[in-house]
Amino acid sequence: MTQLSSSPRIAEVRTKSTRLSSLDGWRAVSIIFVLGNHCQYAWGFPPQLDPLFTWCFEGNLGVRFFFVISGFLITWLMLVEYEKNGRVSLYHFYVRRALRILPVYIAFLCVLLGLQMFTGFSQSTKEWIGNLTFTTDFIEATWTSGHLWSLAVEEQFYLLWPIVFVLCGNLDPLRRSMLILTIPIFLAPIARVVSYLHLAPEILRPLFLRFSFFNCFDSLAIGCMSAIVFAHGQTGGYPRSRPILMAFVGAILILISFGSIPRRLRRSCCNL
Repeated sequence: MTQLSSSPRIAEVRTKSTRLSSLDGWRAVSIIFVLGNHCQYAWGFPPQLDPLFTWCFEGNLGVRFFFVISGFLITWLMLVEYEKNGRVSLYHFYVRRALRILPVYIAFLCVLLGLQMFTGFSQSTKEWIGNLTFTTDFIEATWTSGHLWSLAVEEQFYLLWPIVFVLCGNLDPLRRSMLILTIPIFLAPIARVVSYLHLAPEILRPLFLRFSFFNCFDSLAIGCMSAIVFAHGQTGGYPRSRPILMAFVGAILILISFGSIPRRLRRSCCNL
């Protein structure tokens, strides 16, 4: 890849672990958001605490943190692999992902199957198909298995991005990768508007459900772009970041976008 060998950050991991300890803190923030949000649905949760937990813990924001982290980490690991080996092995990538995800995932589905066979729990054939094919984000699932939507989004990302990354590696990797990653950043907000306003025709409605991949893939793309900038930001290929300025501009953009949403839609936007 262009300029990979001159990247100071990637060069540091040649003899060290590829683990980025700083990501653990962001994982903790994500987990706290999600757990705090789900506490409100626990049996016996004091209803008087609902306003406080609603204000303090935005579960979907926590999930989006996870998406950014996933995009960052997967891209970082592929950059490191390319630096070390001169190529990225899709076979080994998918084997590693399968060994990390499938054992626990299959165990969870077995529990659901046991509940359906021996208790009053039941879910539809459509939900089972979604669970087994990692497409739960494109169906309206019940509470028990509906939480698999986020893993479905991750799996669809794992299927697409490494292939695109490898193809870019054979061409003009860095700049072409960054250009491709801008596509979801522009398309995802449009998809969310279509979802909020129910503008999609009936045949395309599954693609624009609340937790659809197309509503969320900008978070993954931001993580991927961040990894590229992190690895190559000091090589001259990309300008150095200015954290305070970037944080200020980001906050202004968030306030402008939130303030421009009609009041009647503001609540549904926050819940996405």
